[in-house]
Amino acid sequence: MPDPIASQTSPPAQTSSPTTLDQLTREERVVALALRHAMQGICGSDSACWLHLWTGFAPDCGVAAARKAAGALAAFIRQLATHATRQISYHQPLCPCLGEDEQTLLRLIALTQQRDWRNASALARHYVQEDGIGDIIAATSRLTVVLSGCQLELPATRADHAVRTAAPAYALPEKATLH
Repeated sequence: MPDPIASQTSPPAQTSSPTTLDQLTREERVVALALRHAMQGICGSDSACWLHLWTGFAPDCGVAAARKAAGALAAFIRQLATHATRQISYHQPLCPCLGEDEQTLLRLIALTQQRDWRNASALARHYVQEDGIGDIIAATSRLTVVLSGCQLELPATRADHAVRTAAPAYALPEKATLH
């Protein structure tokens, strides 16, 4: 049986609409890089990613809150890995590109911060089946409480935050994976 969580993709990403990290706000960049470190920590065996994860939050949050933010983000990624119906792509932490899944996860976090439950749930459907949406939204909500306490508010007014129709049904693998 293959490992349920695989490693990250290498640039260029295999997504249809990549952009770059430098096009993001500072807050979005902090969260995007933290997402990558959390996914790398869950997917790989390099323990240094956990140090990079919480130290990435520390300038904005302070040490204690940074550890809480890192824990909440790791819990969010674990829930996503548990309920995912398809592979979720992300880039290596130092890659300047930003893939479609990374963009969508940032939108999910921003919509949850704004308490836009309808659109956040619609985005969650891109990754999980109906019975996993509540767990994903709950994990995202816990994360956004910590991020908001650190003044890491993601913009919810971007044009790309509009929720598109649900993703097509994916053939479910034996176990969903992140890569």
